[in-house]
Formats: sequence, structure tokens, C-alpha cells
Amino acid sequence: MKANLAFMFSNWYSGATLLAILLNNHSQLVCNGETFPFQYDESNSDIYVCSCGKHMRLCDFYTQTTKSLKTDKGNWNNDFRIMPNISRIPTISKIVCSFNKHVWLRDLMLRTGLPLRKRLDNYLKAHQQFYKRAREYYGADCYIDGTKSIRRAELFLKYDNNTIKGIYLIRDGRGFCWSYLKNKKLSNDKLPEAAKSWNEYVEIMDIFMKRYSDVEILTVRYEDLCNEPKDTLCRICLLLGVNYEERMIGNPMNHHLLGNRMRSNFDGNIIEDLSWKKKFSRSEIKYLNEAMSVYLKEYGYL
Repeated sequence: MKANLAFMFSNWYSGATLLAILLNNHSQLVCNGETFPFQYDESNSDIYVCSCGKHMRLCDFYTQTTKSLKTDKGNWNNDFRIMPNISRIPTISKIVCSFNKHVWLRDLMLRTGLPLRKRLDNYLKAHQQFYKRAREYYGADCYIDGTKSIRRAELFLKYDNNTIKGIYLIRDGRGFCWSYLKNKKLSNDKLPEAAKSWNEYVEIMDIFMKRYSDVEILTVRYEDLCNEPKDTLCRICLLLGVNYEERMIGNPMNHHLLGNRMRSNFDGNIIEDLSWKKKFSRSEIKYLNEAMSVYLKEYGYL
């Protein structure tokens, strides 16, 4: 069955930008990578430069597709963000937008007809309009939300009655830990922090998949995407109800992506990052194998 909305789930530093580029090369798929900021901040404008080379405010794609997220004066409104700012009281917003805490309280606060639910409904409606315009912009069938937010996906599932599909991209925890330390400029004595971050995300995804067992979610390993890209992309296309296209593997085509620097410098060559094998000592790898053993085994890394 062909999908018109899918969500990509992935921890940091796990290849999500690469996957977004490859998916967006398909004529019937749209994926803009991270798409929305957590909170738009004009003073940090560099991260809002689209892969087309223009700032989001000047980018034709974002100009055409974000009309439902703008004020009458043409500025982005308070809904132009990954998660809704549901209340002026931070604690209330935190409860409503949390995934695994205060679930009963959140459901109580978001009952149909209550002010917070109306606010959430307006947010979801505006973002559905964005999805629709994005599909129309490319003449595509399916929009893939690449924000990677589990909490965001749950809002659309639970409170907007959406039928969605999911792509869960996971990377070897040891490779994740190396990228975590490198990008955050941390020394190797912070390995426990990195390992905890990987374990926690996998655990939350496990909870999500059990909570919404009726949602079809395909697990994709970053390593398989790099080493067997065609087979991996064929599996994703089958999930989304579209035929694989050879053009998916190659130079980016008509892209409007947000994300890391790969969005601007990817040349079509897929190279697996195996730096961790050289950067970590044997004792450090042994520690990671033990600290992350449960999920490393579950996903075939040990």
C-alpha cells in the first residue's frame, strides 16, 4: 500500500542526512532532512541555509511550502518548529511534548475540546498543510519527515489519526560513540556518556515500536545502507509502496535539505565511516561492547 506520510527515526550521527539525500532523489518521495528548527533563531542563520545554497527565507521551496506557518506579515509563526509551543508555561509544554513521562497526565490535558488540544490541533493542521504543499511542489506521492523526532511522530499518530509508516535508521553504537565525542569535542573519558546516549535512544525506540505495534516500521542499519545501498533502498521503497529508481544512488537532484554539512557537499559517493576502529583502543572497544552489549547483539553488531 502506497504511503503519503512516513517518519524517519534516527539518533544523532547515524547517517540520517545521507538517507534523506538518497530518498529525495526518488521522483515520488520528498525528504527535507531535519526540516524544522527546535526554535527558529535568526542570529544563528548559518544552520538555516538550505542545500540549494539560499537561506530558508529566500529558498523557493520553503517560500512555497510554509505558507501555513507564516504570519500575515510573512514571517514564520510560532508553529515553525519541530514540536509545538503548546503553552506559555514551560512545564505544561514539556509535559505535553514528552514521550515517556507523564503519559496519563498528558492524555488528560489533551482531551478533545480543551484549549491545549485546540492549540495542538492547529499546529498539526498547519504541518499537514506543509506536507501537502511539499508533495505538490515535487509532484510526489509521499513525504518523509526527517526531523527524527519520536515525540513528533507520536503527536501525528495519536492526536491526528494519521496512518504512517516508519524508517528506523540505526548505526553501530561504537561508531555512534566516536562521532558523538568528535562532534561534541569531548575526550575519550566521556565514553560512558556517549554509550548512555546510544542505549537510551534505542530503548525509547523499542518502547515506541511496542506502544504502536500496528505501525509498520522498517529497521535499516547504516552499515547496510553504505555497503548494500541498492538492496537497502529497495526494501525502503517496498515499505513505502513505490518502485526503486536507479537515480536514488548518485548526485543530489533538486534538493532542499537541512541537516549537517553533508547536505551541501555530498558528491554521490557513499562511504562508510569506520573511524572508530582506529580511534578507539582495544580496552575502550571492550568497554563499549560490554556497556552496549544488549542492543549491539540485538541489531547484529556483536
